[in-house]
Amino acid sequence: LQTALHEILVASNLLSSILQIAIGGGDDATLYELSALISEPGSPRQPVHPDNPHQEHPPLFTVFIALQDITSPMGPTIFLPKTNTAEAHAEYNDIPHRDAFLESSP
Repeated sequence: LQTALHEILVASNLLSSILQIAIGGGDDATLYELSALISEPGSPRQPVHPDNPHQEHPPLFTVFIALQDITSPMGPTIFLPKTNTAEAHAEYNDIPHRDAFLESSP
């Protein structure tokens, strides 16, 4: 785990480069939280959910890094493109229409 974290956070400029672009070219970013999600075999899947509420200028970014190969039977994380907008969050939060919104997402 330490080797993987060092590789992505220190040795490689990949994550820092992406964060610098996301925050507008500066380098004023703080690692606020580092956590791990472990799913045991047979665990129920998580429902689709946003990691953060929509804000016009996000105060934080969520990054998911798999530390092992993920197979389809393991239930990989699903990312829904173009759902980072205020409109998409409003549609998602409209509980009676949530299923239709998720079914129509790319």
